[in-house]
This record gives sequence, structure tokens and C-alpha cells, in this order.
Amino acid sequence: MKQPDSNLPFISVIIPAYDEEKYLGAAIDSILQQDYPRNKFEIIVVDNKSTDATVKIARAHGAKVVNASKVPPFHVGAVRHEGALVASKRAGVLVFTDADIQAPPAWLRTLVSAYGDARVAGAQGPVLPSDGSFFHNLVSKMLFVPYLGVMALLKHPSGPGSNFSARRSAYFKVGGFNKNLVTCEDIDLAARLLKEGKFVFVTRAQVMVSMRRVKKWGTIKYFLFHVINSIRYALFGKASEEYEPIR
Repeated sequence: MKQPDSNLPFISVIIPAYDEEKYLGAAIDSILQQDYPRNKFEIIVVDNKSTDATVKIARAHGAKVVNASKVPPFHVGAVRHEGALVASKRAGVLVFTDADIQAPPAWLRTLVSAYGDARVAGAQGPVLPSDGSFFHNLVSKMLFVPYLGVMALLKHPSGPGSNFSARRSAYFKVGGFNKNLVTCEDIDLAARLLKEGKFVFVTRAQVMVSMRRVKKWGTIKYFLFHVINSIRYALFGKASEEYEPIR
């Protein structure tokens, strides 16, 4: 049953961005078209020293822009945290995504429905290709999404930060994103949120994301990198310190 609008929490949607003029406008447009009351969410773009029209595009689409001037380039967790720090005090839920996503109209409402359970400290959903081949789509749906669901059930949530959320109170209680991590910042935060309550995988709360990195690396390398990196971090606390920007 659809939750009444009056019961919906205020949301801060936080987007880190570095030279994202090609994708950002469409990403924000898809968020603005959500089946969620417009007066119950804000969009924050955290600009990480972009040299293109990223900031201009963000402002033209009505987003609040924050300059991450003190954040080392490409430490995406640190950039996401900058957005959390300026989120509206009204926000009960912080939603983190990326500048190259496309969000179906029901995304926010479906993801945030998890917080109807007061025990939930965090929730995330699947990421599917927005411009992938039939093979990319098949691999994502048959391998990647089931893998994320199983890892969440095993209490080792491993989903990406492009479709990630946290109850605001729990986020700040655990210290937010680890600003020193280059990768696995989302897995690290999810593990700490588990100490404050449940962390759930919402299968129907899907977003689509650009396949630019998959196309650059190749599907097998991309899949193996993320699976091995997430397992290594879960078991040994070590994550890759290399993740070059792809634009």
C-alpha cells in the first residue's frame, strides 16, 4: 500500500560530482520527476573541483551546490560526507547517489519505505545499466543483483554508494563516510550502520547507471574487481587505494 504523503520523511539527496556536465542534468531531472512530494526532498550537488559546466548545470536545475574545497580529489566518501554535513535539519533520511544515474519515478518512495521499520538504520537498492548491452543487462540482473541481496542477508551489505541511504541520526552517530577510503567507503559505512540497527536491500528500489567504467575496463574485470575488493574489505579491512576517474 502506498504510504500517505503526510507520513513521508524529508529526504536530502546527495550527489558527488567531478566534471559531470554530460550526465548531471539528466540525473537531476530524473530525481525531480519522482513520485515523491517536491516539498519533502532537496537535492545537494557536492562539486569536487570541476573544470566544466557541472556547477552551472546543477544550479540551473535547482540543486543546492556545495564546493568540496577541502576534500582530496576522487575520495568519493569524503565528498558525500560534505553533502551530509549541509543537509537540511529537517532530513530524516540521507540518500546518496551519483551524477550519472537515471532514477525511475518510484525510486525514492520505494527506497525510503524501508524506514517505516524503526529498526532500520540503512537501506540500499540495485544498480542496473542505463546504456548497457543485452549481456550487461543479463549479468547485472542474474549475477550482480542476487549477489548484493545475498550479501545483505549475510549481514555484509556490499551495494554501491550510487543507491545508498541512511537514517540521518544513525549516519552521524557512526561518524558517516570514512573520508580516507578511496574505495569500499559504502561497504564500510554499511557495516557500521549495522551496529545501530538493520541494513536492508530493497530489490525494487532500482536506479540505472552509466556503463562508462564497464566499457572502459571490460565486464569481467569490473565485476571481479568489485566482488574481490568488497570481500577483501569485509574479511581483512583492506580496500583498493586506486580507482581512476572515468569521464
